[in-house]
Amino acid sequence: MIQAWVDALLTPEGLASLGTGKDPGETSLEEVRQWRLKRQGLSRVFVHHRDDPQTCLVMERQGLRWRVVRMVVNP
Repeated sequence: MIQAWVDALLTPEGLASLGTGKDPGETSLEEVRQWRLKRQGLSRVFVHHRDDPQTCLVMERQGLRWRVVRMVVNP
């Protein structure tokens, strides 16, 4: 069940819905423009919706690439 939920969020529509409280199919891709980046040092960033900084993706630099290492969902 968790894997299906993660798979639904890891689509463009799912990522656009992150932090909005809406289902992935209900959110337009324009919602991505409401995202913000918060840096923590040189190798870690938090990507969150403007209205919900508690729900975020945590990305870390690994070599020359950035990878999502954690997804924090506000209950």
